[in-house]
Amino acid sequence: MLKDEFEKRVGMKVSDAEFESINIVYNYSDDDIDKDKFCKAWAMLNRNRIAKYKEAEKYGKRISEYKSVLYDMVNTFLRYPYDLRQSVRFFVPLPNQEEALKFFNIDYQNMDLNKLLYSIQIALNLIK
Repeated sequence: MLKDEFEKRVGMKVSDAEFESINIVYNYSDDDIDKDKFCKAWAMLNRNRIAKYKEAEKYGKRISEYKSVLYDMVNTFLRYPYDLRQSVRFFVPLPNQEEALKFFNIDYQNMDLNKLLYSIQIALNLIK
């Protein structure tokens, strides 16, 4: 069995070393067990681990999406002159911007755009 076949069947990625061990067990198991049955049994034994992996994968995707939103905000804010950014005292984010700001615990209320820009840049630097 190939590593990518196994990962597709069980729904998670494994290291090369772990796959070697898994493949040894598979190769020395009963001749009548096929790949699907073996992978199903492995997945049952590792269901909690698979669930955690999938949750972490979702969390990682959400972070990527929110980072993209914040980068877009930074690029937009940087188009404005410094004085204008400082004079804007009230920022109303779009729904996806508000979600991203809340996710990274950035309190955007009562901030001029320069302070908000600085806060976003700090958050983006911390999560690289």
